[in-house]
Amino acid sequence: MTRSVSRFTLIVLPLMLVLACPAAAQKGKLVFTETTHAFGTVYEGDEATYTFTFRNEGDAPLKLISVNPSCGCTTPEWTRDPIAPGGTGSVTVSFDSKGLPGPFHKRIAVNSDGDPMQVILDIEGEVHPRPLQEPTAQGNLLIERYSADLGELEAGQVPYVRVRIQNGGTRPLLIKSIRTPGEHVFASYPGNPIGAGELAEIAFSVNTTGMKSGSRFDYELLLETDDPQQPLKKLHVKGAVKESTGAK
Repeated sequence: MTRSVSRFTLIVLPLMLVLACPAAAQKGKLVFTETTHAFGTVYEGDEATYTFTFRNEGDAPLKLISVNPSCGCTTPEWTRDPIAPGGTGSVTVSFDSKGLPGPFHKRIAVNSDGDPMQVILDIEGEVHPRPLQEPTAQGNLLIERYSADLGELEAGQVPYVRVRIQNGGTRPLLIKSIRTPGEHVFASYPGNPIGAGELAEIAFSVNTTGMKSGSRFDYELLLETDDPQQPLKKLHVKGAVKESTGAK
């Protein structure tokens, strides 16, 4: 009797383990081709996008539960459906560089129901100012636009205009002052020398308060610099004040 029981145990117990263990062991396995991407130089205002790919190397379906970036400037999109064993999926990451000059390093946490439960993806790069497109050269100073047309303005409106500039020479360039015509135009400029190849910005505003309804304006701004090629540089700003409905 004892011998038959032992033989029964030897047969039934391993069979029970075989039936139980595979179900418990089956699990998706999340394996990314790479977990880090370097964008290099990104120009400010551009959206840098990269797609990370992964494979399910487990023996059960794998599903991504959530993908969480470290900041709001990074937006992820990912494969939502379960991935069968041997199948592939992706996580696409978009970084919005607007207003974020300088180096960046962002992390994205990918959570799954497989092994491992979390994988960290990294993107990095450096945001640079966008180069000037077809600038106007005045001596060693490159100007984004020589003339700014403000169009029709409401009386009392004070538009604010930014113009990017670049030192196209081989030595630092200093803007000493900006001469503005009359009391309606105000300007600001960098107080320090602009290094060779560096980008900077000048800004000006036009106060239309007190201007005659229906009138037009065309102001010339004179930039005094230490540029030996052309010390005095010019900018124009023009526009019009809308004619009021009561005007005759």
